[in-house]
Amino acid sequence: MRGAWRIAFLAGMASAFWFVPAIAYADINFIRQQIGNAELVGTSRLHYMLWDIYDAELYAPGGKWDDRGPFALTLTYLHDFKGKTLAEYCVKEMRKVGYDDETRLTRWETKLESFFPDVQKYDELTGVREANGWTRFYSNGRPIGAIEDAEFTRHFFDIWLSPQTSAPHSRAKLLGLASQ
Repeated sequence: MRGAWRIAFLAGMASAFWFVPAIAYADINFIRQQIGNAELVGTSRLHYMLWDIYDAELYAPGGKWDDRGPFALTLTYLHDFKGKTLAEYCVKEMRKVGYDDETRLTRWETKLESFFPDVQKYDELTGVREANGWTRFYSNGRPIGAIEDAEFTRHFFDIWLSPQTSAPHSRAKLLGLASQ
């Protein structure tokens, strides 16, 4: 009986590990079309309480991130969300990292709401910080909108990449400063 229990336990553990979700990587060819010699800098999974919210991947030329860009951040959602909710979240997080120009935040939120789609599980949203400081957005590899404002770009990506982010461990993983 002892041997049968051990086999059942090992089989159960093996099947449990089989179903552990792994971070799904964005299409590197798509990313390279946007920013050239792109390589993965780091990955992270955002958890909130008991839920996995999204997987994040940061890409930069040669795998070396520079906040002056260009670079791309892809979020692969692990739940369904309304586009309006995503826009609201972005503005809320920009406030948390210290931006407080309410007029601009309202304008940016309205702009994001105009093109952020509702996402379903495993949909990808990619923000590309272009060399000129503007941000282009893609949903599952298709262009959905842009904000041509370097100040927006800085504060938008600060949500994930600023030392003041609300998820410092995630930031460290994205920047390759912490083990995955």
